[in-house]
Amino acid sequence: MHPNQMSPLPAYGRTVHPPQPFAAGPMPPTNTGWAVVALLFFWPLAFSAFSHSSKVTGLWWSGDVAGAQYSSDQVKKLGKIALLVWGICTALLVIFYGVAVVYATSSGAAGSSGPR
Repeated sequence: MHPNQMSPLPAYGRTVHPPQPFAAGPMPPTNTGWAVVALLFFWPLAFSAFSHSSKVTGLWWSGDVAGAQYSSDQVKKLGKIALLVWGICTALLVIFYGVAVVYATSSGAAGSSGPR
């Protein structure tokens, strides 16, 4: 029966319980925090992260528990990847600046005899 159609009235004294639209168990987390992490630390991944985050509730309510869990896991994975990319880029930047400072101070000190 289509949800918009009216169901027949129950017999007197009976209670009709509508079917549950989801499987037993708690809904997986939407992991919106990890989507925000993706936005802050590596924004190209944020599009996919927010898309998956917004799908979790709808998939769970429609009965697709596996799909909801997959979307939840994807959001967490994308947030962690964004954090990892930011950490690697920051580490490379610090190393680059360190090498540049060492090179600038060593080449400047050897080639000059000081102020005149």
